[in-house]
Amino acid sequence: MKTAPRGTRRESTVKTMNESTRITEYRYELLGGGSGRLPKLHYLALRTLPPEAEEGNAHSLSELILVRRGQGVLTTEGELLPLSEGDLVVRNAEEVCVFRNIGGDPLELGVLAFESVRLHGTLQARLLPPDSGIVFPAGKEARLFDECFSRMLEETREGESLCDDIVRSLSGVYLLYFYRLVQREQGQEALLTGKHILRQLIGYIDAHFRENLTLDGIAAACFANKYYASHLFTKVKGCSIGAYITEKRLSEACRLLTEGALSVKDVSRAAGFNDAAYFGRLFKKRYGITPLEFRRTLPIKSDDVADKKDKNIH
Repeated sequence: MKTAPRGTRRESTVKTMNESTRITEYRYELLGGGSGRLPKLHYLALRTLPPEAEEGNAHSLSELILVRRGQGVLTTEGELLPLSEGDLVVRNAEEVCVFRNIGGDPLELGVLAFESVRLHGTLQARLLPPDSGIVFPAGKEARLFDECFSRMLEETREGESLCDDIVRSLSGVYLLYFYRLVQREQGQEALLTGKHILRQLIGYIDAHFRENLTLDGIAAACFANKYYASHLFTKVKGCSIGAYITEKRLSEACRLLTEGALSVKDVSRAAGFNDAAYFGRLFKKRYGITPLEFRRTLPIKSDDVADKKDKNIH
């Protein structure tokens, strides 16, 4: 059973050294779906740049781009990088990379655009950690990437049932082959191992512990199964995710109490505790004294307004 095709063809006019010419793009956008640890595919596109044409704008999505045909150069952050058939290019969200065709034939680019990219435990949407590189020659595996992209392209044009599911699954395989290529060439640790997932979990919690966190939310943000994430964290760190969050919040509370700018109630809220009384009980259990007693052990400051507020409260 076939469905109505959703692929669109676009053309844009660009100026070259000699004349105006057109860049063509076939794009297929996927609907909903997507789960697991890998980024979610938003669309795939086939862009064709005629000789001397260039293309490049900042995107809200991260793109993995295969040079399928032709030769070109890539300009990014002041660097000029040569491109040839079989190269894979990473363009992270909001980064400007300009592609220019320097050959006599069209430059054909196979594009996979991903959203919900949080593989590396950072706030930025990146397909690879910083300083990993931009251009990766596929070498003898170039044919594998080209055939996989061709299969995805054919699926979108044929419009058969389950097209989106098949394309999304193939894009996951494509991405895994790419990560293995990077790992092999750079000797990096596998990007989806337990050790990497643990770093993601810790990084996310460290950045968001002041917020209202749940195991479901943390696991989803790190593209991990919540049961596996909980088991892995406890096994390696020796404490549960909940206990780690509590310890982070108590440490933050001590820091804020030391600064003396906030009342105990405001400190509890700023550190991530919704209930000041509960915060007080946890604090005493952990340190043997109440938050107010802890503050009074610190050197007295002449402008310690917060201490006066606490006295009024108590």
